[in-house]
Amino acid sequence: MEKFAVLGAGHGIGLSIAEGIRSAGITKEKIVITRKSSPFSDEEKVFECTYDNKKAVASSNIIIIAVQPGQVDELLKEVKSVLTEQHLLISVVSGLEIKQIQAVVGKIPIARAMPNIAIKVKESMTSLTLSKEGEKHNALVKSIFDSVGLTLVIPENKFPEATGLFGSGPAFGLKYIRAYMQACIQNGFNEKDSLMIAIQVIKGAVMLLETTGSHPEVEIDRVTTPGGCTIRGIVGMAHAGFDSALIKGTEVCIERARELYQKKNK
Repeated sequence: MEKFAVLGAGHGIGLSIAEGIRSAGITKEKIVITRKSSPFSDEEKVFECTYDNKKAVASSNIIIIAVQPGQVDELLKEVKSVLTEQHLLISVVSGLEIKQIQAVVGKIPIARAMPNIAIKVKESMTSLTLSKEGEKHNALVKSIFDSVGLTLVIPENKFPEATGLFGSGPAFGLKYIRAYMQACIQNGFNEKDSLMIAIQVIKGAVMLLETTGSHPEVEIDRVTTPGGCTIRGIVGMAHAGFDSALIKGTEVCIERARELYQKKNK
């Protein structure tokens, strides 16, 4: 039976992952979380809690590293002596490549995951990749992150693209919602109602595609009657460069991700 240790479960991704695992029916005794110094409070009701990383690793077989990038080298050196080939090490540390982990702890089974901010509400789009030694754990790793959204296994060299499309994607969606709110406000709705309208419109569009499995253009065609309001709005957006702006935004984001990854790996 698996026991999970989440190292670096402050109030960010690490804690969200632990909560996702817990929601999948894993009992308190099977999940231990650690953090550097901030006190535990309500977490002690649903997890084992400790400040001792080595103790957590020694008592578990699935280790999830969720510390800040600047803390990871120190952490890996701290727990190296209690890591074995029987462990599965999963890193959600931004920019940390599998080969960098292996350089410290050796060629044990390793997975790398990159959730996004929507993990807070269990709706992350997470990219995954595994070392050669970790491939046998593919289904297990996927099930962990499926508990907090959806996952896609990709080659590690595609992580810069995933950073821009998966990781930054929620920010782009929120930017659209903010612009839609402004359109509502411009047309006489107050801010509270504008936010409600924007959220529901986007939620409805998403649920429509998710439920029907349709291509977006199919559903767009259903509401674009000749000479009607919707087609005029779509043409107006096209003239203003809506599609181009979105594609350009993702491209420069990915370019920056590539630069940062190259800088970290020099």
